[in-house]
Amino acid sequence: MLDLIFIIIFTIVAIRTFRVVMSESDIFNEFNQPKSIAFFVFLLPLGPILLFVLSHRLGWVPAVIISLCCYLPTLIVAKKRIAVFGTSGTDRTQIALRASNHAYGTAILGLLHISLYLIMTFANYSYPGAA
Repeated sequence: MLDLIFIIIFTIVAIRTFRVVMSESDIFNEFNQPKSIAFFVFLLPLGPILLFVLSHRLGWVPAVIISLCCYLPTLIVAKKRIAVFGTSGTDRTQIALRASNHAYGTAILGLLHISLYLIMTFANYSYPGAA
């Protein structure tokens, strides 16, 4: 159930971020910033899906590593865009900055999802009858 909520949230943020980046294309071009964040955000909904599916197929360690690979590109790229647009000194970048902040926050939420998964996994291994 929690995975489904994360998938829905990540999908909504991915679509909104993609639309904003494409509509603010002139701002990205003006500040010489690639629009790669628009495509990396579509990795976010794959994180919970891969974590769920691969944990049953490969085990929890490879599933966590592969799921991390879905969140880290967005986290790194969004942080770079926040640094550029945040220090631009103009109000024209506010929409692009907000989209980058949403992508960054959602990637952090993905890392929180992995953390919750690991806590529940360790609790299940430590106390098999508890979970």
